[in-house]
Amino acid sequence: MEYVNIGIVVTIVLGLTQWLKERMQLAGRPAEALSFAIGLVCGGVYQYAITQPATLQAWLSVAFVALLMALVPSGIFKFASQVASKAASK
Repeated sequence: MEYVNIGIVVTIVLGLTQWLKERMQLAGRPAEALSFAIGLVCGGVYQYAITQPATLQAWLSVAFVALLMALVPSGIFKFASQVASKAASK
């Protein structure tokens, strides 16, 4: 069930990024940074809520899941941006 929840968080990060990107008129690296920041916060909060860390191992789990949640959506966003720019240049 945890994988389903992670998928939901990634989808929320992608949706929030797209919504904020349009509202703030961001593109390129600022949009990637926004996606990374949203993923980091959402991933950290999600993992913190699950584990309520009290040990170093649990805190590392929060940090690694937050980093994963930040990198995956920003990577997807960058990939989609590259595909769109290649399609526009044809």
